[in-house]
Parts: sequence; structure tokens; C-alpha cells
Amino acid sequence: MWNAIFETFVTDQIASWVHWNLLLGDVLATVAVGWGIIFEHGPTETRKVADRLVIWGIVAETLFSVSLFTFDEGISSAQKSRIEAQQAVIGEQQIKIITLEGQTAIAVADAGRANERAGRLEKEAADARLQLAKLTAPRTIRPEQANALIEKLRPYAGKKFWIITQTTKDSIWSEQDNLAKQLSDIFTAAAWTKDSHPYPDLTKAESAIEEVSDRGCLITSLDDSFGMLVAVILKSNADIECSYSPNVGMLPGFVIVEIGLQ
Repeated sequence: MWNAIFETFVTDQIASWVHWNLLLGDVLATVAVGWGIIFEHGPTETRKVADRLVIWGIVAETLFSVSLFTFDEGISSAQKSRIEAQQAVIGEQQIKIITLEGQTAIAVADAGRANERAGRLEKEAADARLQLAKLTAPRTIRPEQANALIEKLRPYAGKKFWIITQTTKDSIWSEQDNLAKQLSDIFTAAAWTKDSHPYPDLTKAESAIEEVSDRGCLITSLDDSFGMLVAVILKSNADIECSYSPNVGMLPGFVIVEIGLQ
């Protein structure tokens, strides 16, 4: 209760004023007792006054001392209560700060994981777009690739080749036609012989055009090692993916390259 009274009604200015007045009263009571002791050896009337000064001075000194002690204790207790309240508020704020810092750290970590996942997804999307572009882009051989193919095929000059293009009856010029013409020019530049008679029966000529039946590129030959060698040369130097299928009815040293849909 006393703490509430002091905190509510006693300001710092009031506390200072009361303290110094109680202290002044205590000093004056002490002075009165001193005067009483000094004059108690005087005349009778003077001794009566001196006795009163001593008695009432002691009473006043006691009251002022007790009041001063009580008042100072009340001020000290009120200050202690305010300090404890402030410490409690500081403690709550520190706990709040620690909690918020922890939440911030978690949020930053979550954001980091989200950014990392977004980065992975974006990279996967970019890879998927690249693969789609490769699948949908027209197959074409760049000049530097053509030169590399000619260089790799020239050691086998004199070998024979034939190129078949799969297309539709209504097609005038297609992506397959363009790739077939490029390959034909490259084989010819490498001193290969273009021949439509890959079989022992020379009266049987292979057509250069067939109806669309498949996708990609197919190489056939009598000799597995020779046919697969041509497939590897096309893949490693022009990124043209061709599968291989043996044909035991063909002449040796002969390859057929069949170009299907993209």
C-alpha cells in the first residue's frame, strides 16, 4: 500500500522537499536539546525553560528522526519497486527480441531454401526449354560441322552411299529434304560415290524418297563396324543421332542413310 501511495502522490520534487524539511526539523530539535542542557544550570525560571527545551527537543528529535527514516525507507522502497518493474519490462522486451530474432532467422532460412528451390526449378525449366528447342529446331549442319564431317569421312574415299528421304506425297520441300541434301553434298565432298544400287542385283535401284514411316535417322550396311563408324562420325561431329541396323543383303563398303521425321 505504502509503495502505491509513494509512487502515486510523491514526486521527486515533493520527496526532496519533505526530506530536507524533516532533516531541518531534526537539526532544530537537536539544537533545542543542546540549548536546554546549556541553560539547565541557570536560575530557576531559566531551568524550567531549559527542562522543557530538553524534553520537547528530545521528543521532536525522535519524531523527526523516525519520520525521516520512515520517509526515506518509503522512497527507497518505491524506487526499488520502480526498478523491479523496469527490470521486468526489460526482461520481457529481451525475451521478445530473442523470440523475434529466432523467428527472423527461421524466416531467412526458409527464404534461403525457397530461393534455392526456385533456382533449381528455374534451372530445370531452362534445361527443359533447351531440350525442347533441340527437339523442335530444324536439323541442320553448320559450315564448321560440314568441314569436320568431310575430314572424318575422306579417309574412306571410294566408299558408296545412298540417302533416302521419308516425306509425304504433298510435301514440296521439308526439313528432311534439307538435311538429306546437306549430307549428300558432304559425302560427295569427301570423295564418296553416290549410288542407288546397294544390292548385288544391279537392276534393282533404291528409291530416294519413301513415305513417312519413322522419326530420326537410320543407317544400314552389310558390315556392322562400318555402319556404326558412320553413325559415330555423324553424332560426334554434327550432333546427328542415327541408329544402326545391319542388312546382310547389301554390297560391302556401302551405307544407306535414311532420314525420317524430326
